[in-house]
Amino acid sequence: RVSAFFAQQRGGPGLLVGAVPFEPRADDALYQPERLLPALPLPPQAAPALEGALQAEPTPEAYAASVAAAVQVLRAPGLDLQKVVLARSLLARTR
Repeated sequence: RVSAFFAQQRGGPGLLVGAVPFEPRADDALYQPERLLPALPLPPQAAPALEGALQAEPTPEAYAASVAAAVQVLRAPGLDLQKVVLARSLLARTR
């Protein structure tokens, strides 16, 4: 897609922005900006100290059990399941 876009000899910077879908036959949303602006210098900043707690959800043990269960389902005979998506989150509590 990108090669085909730039093969059309368009003006502008050699840059595309946007999104490419997971489904190869679906439409993309790629755009070429007219121009690029130079980046502004930023003063270095230290990250603020975290005051609070981070908690993984589900726990590592519960997530491992979910992965094992998903693998069993994928290997089960007679099912036409080809993909399973599992997710974890990180809960941040701050003061």
